[in-house]
Amino acid sequence: MNILYGILRTLHIFSGALWVGTAVMFTFVVTPAVQKTKMGSQVFRAMFTQTPYIRIMPFLAITTTVAGLLLYAPIGDIQLINTFNTTGHAVLGIGAIAGLLAFGHGIGLGSMSGKFAGMITSNDASEEELKAMEDKIIRNARISVYISLVAIIFMSSARWMNTVFAM
Repeated sequence: MNILYGILRTLHIFSGALWVGTAVMFTFVVTPAVQKTKMGSQVFRAMFTQTPYIRIMPFLAITTTVAGLLLYAPIGDIQLINTFNTTGHAVLGIGAIAGLLAFGHGIGLGSMSGKFAGMITSNDASEEELKAMEDKIIRNARISVYISLVAIIFMSSARWMNTVFAM
């Protein structure tokens, strides 16, 4: 069972780092660069229709969330949640709630992204409708990133808080 725990923990950390890292890169690096160029909308739209971005993000989010939920569940004689004191539980719990909120918000963002890709490929939407959807995606991506960063800060500090406030 220690092997399963190790695999789940590695999956959770690795896919979570990729999920949030990709989101941070998109939100704080790619989006501002795209917004400052004359061809920005075309690049933004190509990212949603000609790259695997809108398929990769849900895969990483689901992998991270499922592995995280399984880590909370007892596996044989190992139960992660029992390794923390009250402070560690609280900190980890806040991180878990933020992670679940990021996942839920990401589902909505993924739906918007799919709709946006459909609008682009069908050529049915006006330029104003496409621009409005771009702005909505950018705004919601920023919200998702902030929620995800709260999750990372709390989850990664739970073990440290557990030792600092050992009772």
